[in-house]
Amino acid sequence: IPFGMNTKPNLTHGMKRSRLIDFAAGTSKIYPFRFNRSNAVHFCHFNKCYYIAYSDGLRIFYPDGDEKEISMPDGKKIIATSFASDELGNIYIGTVNQGVIIMNSDLLIKNITVQNGLSNNYCRRLFYQDGVIWVLTKNSLDFIQDNEVENIGAKLAINYLEIKDIAFKEGNLYMATKTGIIEID
Repeated sequence: IPFGMNTKPNLTHGMKRSRLIDFAAGTSKIYPFRFNRSNAVHFCHFNKCYYIAYSDGLRIFYPDGDEKEISMPDGKKIIATSFASDELGNIYIGTVNQGVIIMNSDLLIKNITVQNGLSNNYCRRLFYQDGVIWVLTKNSLDFIQDNEVENIGAKLAINYLEIKDIAFKEGNLYMATKTGIIEID
């Protein structure tokens, strides 16, 4: 249940999934979502918006029911795979071929790609932990801190692994691979 919701979502049209009702603070809010395949969803606690990565582009759904498609400055669509956010309200968006996009609300702040040191522009998963954005790319594991990119996969000699997902617990990094779970402290 996203923060701000007091109960589980009520889908008004059953399995059609066309609307989500939010019963926060005693008032009902209806969010009309699209009938299209989605890759990822993120709820921003700062602006109370949903960011949904559809197969045909990135959209923001505002609390008043409005929606907006977000594109790159050159007009190219953003095909996102994963989201993360920090305590300042910045939203980090992992993409299929555009690296990591940093936004605040609906404003594009920065685009981090292989030109900035990212190991690949295809991002499988993003994870925010203690001021660091961990980026699981198609090739390796990178992290971004203070707008600097470092390929931690190369330092740990794990680039040969096909890492599918990452998680953190009590300072340890867990990686899901084809051969099992690997823990690094």
